[in-house]
Formats: sequence, C-alpha cells, structure tokens
Amino acid sequence: MKISYILARNNKYNTMTTQEIIEFKNKLREGSVSFSYTKKNGDHRDAIGTLNMEMIPEEKHPKGIDMKINDDIIRYYDLNSDGWRSFHENQLIDYEK
Repeated sequence: MKISYILARNNKYNTMTTQEIIEFKNKLREGSVSFSYTKKNGDHRDAIGTLNMEMIPEEKHPKGIDMKINDDIIRYYDLNSDGWRSFHENQLIDYEK
C-alpha cells in the first residue's frame, strides 16, 4: 500500500500542491495518465485517464451540453472503464509524474 494512499485515507485533504494539481491537469490534456484518488464514499480508485480527444472514441466526445463549471472538479475520460468520471481535486492521491 502506497504511503500517499495511507496519508490521504487518514486525512480529508490530500498533500498535493497547487502546482502538482496543475501539472496533473496538463498531463491529462496531453495524453494518458495513471493516477489514484479517494472516491466520495471513501473507497480508493486507481485509474488511467485522459482529456486528449484523440484518445477518446468520437461517440464519447462531449456533446456541447452546458454544464456548470467548477474548477475544483477534475473531469476525465477513464480509459479502462470507457466512460467519463470526475472527482474533487483535493481527493487526488498520486499520479504518474
């Protein structure tokens, strides 16, 4: 079990800096990223995700539906589950740097 996961599990907030979160979001836009986060129910989730539209099936591309934008919510396409997911940025535990 990763030490970062243990720390995040025992702490409501992660230990990621603002710069690390910005870097993570940029990596999602560039390609696929392996990462982990704490789900809302407290479970741990490992994921491989992206925001690179070239890696997302065309039928799964956003349809231009207006959504309330919250900068603290990280939305990503889960390449393993073949669907869109989201989580609050303070739930990010670790990512492949």
